Amino acid sequence: MTSHDRPTSAAASERARTNLRRVLFVDAASSAAAGLVLAVLPQSLAPLIFPDGGTMLGLDTAGWLLVTGLAFLVFAASVAAAAAPVRPHRGAVATIVGANLAFVAGCGLLLLFGGGGISWAGWILVLLTIDMVAVYAWLEFRYQRASQARMGTVAAGQPVDAIRV
Repeated sequence: MTSHDRPTSAAASERARTNLRRVLFVDAASSAAAGLVLAVLPQSLAPLIFPDGGTMLGLDTAGWLLVTGLAFLVFAASVAAAAAPVRPHRGAVATIVGANLAFVAGCGLLLLFGGGGISWAGWILVLLTIDMVAVYAWLEFRYQRASQARMGTVAAGQPVDAIRV
């Protein structure tokens, strides 16, 4: 690739912003889908995920699935709102990345300390969700950083326009 073929830093930033918005919209859509399923079918899902039932803080397992589903729907709306502008706000993306990482940590703690009451299907569901949300957080972080690139050099001394996104 010759220097005149290389994308400019502005083009790389624009591509990163486009990719960031795509990942945010996929994050919002998958969160909304999961939220709808959990909010609409908590009574049906509870015995599949928590076969022993039980309560915690006054809510049974179906209640917790409903609360989780509603939280997913609120999160999905927030992520979609953050993805809507052509240039997503840096603070909003950082908050979404933080929320995704907190979700991953919370699910990991749930499996470590409360996983005895979760069925094998529940374990698989939670592990797949952890993986998916961790990938969203990583991609959102990566594309946010790349979209903030400016002309000049980065810490390693490599020109910004030479960095692949």
